[in-house]
Amino acid sequence: MSQPPYRVDEEDHTTLGLLDPPGPPGYPAPPGTQPPGGSSGDGDRVWVHLVWEAFLFFVVLSLFVVVRGADSGALSGSGLDGFIYQAAALGILATGLSFSLRAAVPNLAVAAIAASAGVVVAELSGEHNWGVRTAVAVALAGGLVVGMLLAVIVVGFHVPAWAASLGASVLVSAVVFGAVGSDFTQFSSPLDNISLSARIFFGIFAVISVLGGLIWLAPGVRRGFGGMRQDRDAARRAGGGAAAGATIALVVSSILAAGAGVITVLRTGSAQGQVGDNLTWIALGAVLLGGVSVFGRRAGIFGTLLGVLLLSLIQRWLVVESVDAWVFSAITGGAILVGLVVNRILEAAGRKPAPPRYY
Repeated sequence: MSQPPYRVDEEDHTTLGLLDPPGPPGYPAPPGTQPPGGSSGDGDRVWVHLVWEAFLFFVVLSLFVVVRGADSGALSGSGLDGFIYQAAALGILATGLSFSLRAAVPNLAVAAIAASAGVVVAELSGEHNWGVRTAVAVALAGGLVVGMLLAVIVVGFHVPAWAASLGASVLVSAVVFGAVGSDFTQFSSPLDNISLSARIFFGIFAVISVLGGLIWLAPGVRRGFGGMRQDRDAARRAGGGAAAGATIALVVSSILAAGAGVITVLRTGSAQGQVGDNLTWIALGAVLLGGVSVFGRRAGIFGTLLGVLLLSLIQRWLVVESVDAWVFSAITGGAILVGLVVNRILEAAGRKPAPPRYY
């Protein structure tokens, strides 16, 4: 008598064969046996991500001690305020990118959206004497518009989100540069208490990131927003629920990116039309190191928060040691590559084995 075939998990064809968990030994299974947890998206091992996040926490804590030992002023007083503020802006940007990655529609235009939002606030407040709140509202609305346009292209025409968002990044950067040039636009920042503002913005980032991770534990949420994950013919369209999830993810990620740009310009009191994608790559490295799957759907709880703190601490350490700026760019690239390896391992270890069943 031949052995019954195992059920194929259609959501999980991305794991490494060497690391695939073995099938359960107890077979044959009764006819009609269903996998535990119900439909696809329920079989993720969250504890695998928590183990990785515990390791990241140890690394972040150790690096904090090292930086404090190298220069106590770098992470105390005004130095700590600046660090928290910088981490808050990067964190909100990374949280938006993380959401789009979880939904399998990576938004690589986040840095351009953030920079354009900062320019909008600086131009309207500094050059046209608009109220800061009104200028911020317009900047956030601009992020909403870009997110909606991305959703129309990605969902409506069923094209890869990374390619569409890269095109949007080039377009937004060019338009902003054409409108204001490379000169800095100065304005009077309304943030008098930088210490309090830094902690408030960092708290907002931490709450959004961690609360989002907790909500993501719900299988229905992962299924709904992670439906664009490709484990089949890429030409096949996803269902209406997946399309709605992708649309929401692109819009929210763009709004959060605009918010990150607003936070930065409120801190510095200036913005520049000539922008690059460095922030996108730093955020991507932080998110991938945090364990958010590049394939979509799978992610942990504290990973984005810890990834942002890790890269921010590394950057602060390099500044303390007067290391050339290109070194951090190299570290950022390495973080992306290491994060991809981490992704593959978590993909393999994070999949529950499917029980046997008859067809």
